[in-house]
Amino acid sequence: MAYINRPATQYLSTRTFNDAFFSYDDNQGLQPVLGANGPQCPAGRILKENGRKLFPGINPTVKTIMVGVIDSVTRLSGFIDPNCAIFTLFATKSAPEHEAGLDYNPRGLPQQGVQHKGQSVYTLGDVVAGGQFYPINSIDLGSDPYINADFSQTTYHTIEITQDTLLNASVVPPNKGTVIYLAIKGDGVAKLNFGNNFAQNLPFIVPDSNQKITIEFISDGNRLETLSQTSAGVIISNPIYQVVSF
Repeated sequence: MAYINRPATQYLSTRTFNDAFFSYDDNQGLQPVLGANGPQCPAGRILKENGRKLFPGINPTVKTIMVGVIDSVTRLSGFIDPNCAIFTLFATKSAPEHEAGLDYNPRGLPQQGVQHKGQSVYTLGDVVAGGQFYPINSIDLGSDPYINADFSQTTYHTIEITQDTLLNASVVPPNKGTVIYLAIKGDGVAKLNFGNNFAQNLPFIVPDSNQKITIEFISDGNRLETLSQTSAGVIISNPIYQVVSF
């Protein structure tokens, strides 16, 4: 079956979008979609065009071109501004009734797959943003005495030590300049030692009880070098501090 004349564009929400999801009639104009709320309209939701459009000058109260979409999960339908900063293109040439499927390629999960989160960006041009850059998730490294961590999945990691612990960077972000944050909690006694693929001769840390130390690392493609550290405890000797003024 050919889909050439059917709407095929899809959008991916990058944050909660219920405040940018509208119904429409000629008397009331744009109104919030009935039943749409924050939990029902989260980041990462796929919205599929349904073929409807609204135009400025034709549809009262409409000030920019709006496209009709259907939420692939709740089946709520409404209009969005396709160029709104809340949305990004997800895919094209896919019929509205087709499921998005799972991504079976990343993170070593060839059997299970993970929910699609959109495409990567690889460019020689500038990346200009009016908002923040956020990691999509944080990872708890656990509390085992020996931890082999993959630091290539996200930028923010947590660890709580209750016994002497050796932390190895089993996977280092391959792109030079990638920044990693490690938030450490402890009991004031247990030591955190840094092993494979961390900067050489990096001293151990003993976080004070009920406090958190956050260390910032930068990847050179092969190992993690320290940039800065916060809070109390037995700290890295001669750390390089970054001072940011706003």
